[in-house]
Amino acid sequence: VWVFDGDTSTNVVCEGYSKAFQFLCDESSFDSASVISVSGVMAGGTGAGNHMWHIVSLGDGYHYLADVTNSDTGTVG
Repeated sequence: VWVFDGDTSTNVVCEGYSKAFQFLCDESSFDSASVISVSGVMAGGTGAGNHMWHIVSLGDGYHYLADVTNSDTGTVG
């Protein structure tokens, strides 16, 4: 996962953010949580086009959308 390469000049797009988030969730100790990476097309936010985000289930019976790309500084998320 390039986002963890230690190089401050490394830039990633939604795939890098998503793979990093998936990795961190997979490594977490939250046994009741599950995270699924999904991809599709986005109409706005950081830009229209192909995009990757997550569906997170925390064991409470609800599913949450997590879009860490559109939570970055300067985005609308």
